Amino acid sequence: MQIWESPPSVKLVASGRRQSGRNFYWHDHPFYELGIVLSGQCDWRIGRRRRLSLEAGEAILLKPKTLHCEEIRAGGEAQLAWVGFDFGGKSPDWSQRAVATGDDFGEIADYIEIIAREHHQPGLPSQVRVGLAAQSILLLMARRAEQAPAVSVRPPRTGSDLNSRQVNRVESAAHYFRTNLQDALSIAQVAAYHSLCPAHFSSLFRRHHRMSPRSFLRQARLEKAAALLTTSDLTLKEIAAQCGFVDAAHLCKAFKQARGVTPRQFRIRPMVRLR
Repeated sequence: MQIWESPPSVKLVASGRRQSGRNFYWHDHPFYELGIVLSGQCDWRIGRRRRLSLEAGEAILLKPKTLHCEEIRAGGEAQLAWVGFDFGGKSPDWSQRAVATGDDFGEIADYIEIIAREHHQPGLPSQVRVGLAAQSILLLMARRAEQAPAVSVRPPRTGSDLNSRQVNRVESAAHYFRTNLQDALSIAQVAAYHSLCPAHFSSLFRRHHRMSPRSFLRQARLEKAAALLTTSDLTLKEIAAQCGFVDAAHLCKAFKQARGVTPRQFRIRPMVRLR
């Protein structure tokens, strides 16, 4: 029996915002666990030697009894959600690896919301809705894994190849980006501040952070916007100003491209924070 032929039995649902420095303990479950990154970036450590880096919109299905822990990189932050369940049949071949949900991200997040809302409600109707929502998530995940398996596999991060002085410079630059998001930051100005030419600075930054300074800055702005959407009552115009976007329209376009949902859709989606 395949996982999409019978609604699974949901065992847990949880979500929460996590920052670096908060301990994630090694653990396992007697059931399958689906973890998804709603915003930010998180590493899944599987066993003692394997590490997968997941970004917003990516998910992973862990088999029962898989020893694992989640880890946020230094200075980072992520909004995560988990759904645990049992189902009949063999494990799908795309388990234990990252899967990019793509255009299905918004729909999967909606199903997680349904599960979070209904899971602790007594009665058969609620359990049926929960099972069908979990079944739908697995269907969408299976489809995405079959369509683009190569895109979803990420190599483990092996650490920076820079010397200590270079690491200090690019980490200082990353901190400067994060703490001055509201400003019209220039890559050339930040490079000059750290006594580097723009080309050399960009090369060092990419080698250490695995992305360009411009991509890092864009991601940091989107992560702060996501945090403000879930923790404040600021208007989109105010959030755009605090995060360095030109205006609310610019924020909405960038957020939709990166997250698959609009800022308003992201804000109104309630999540039960149990973990």
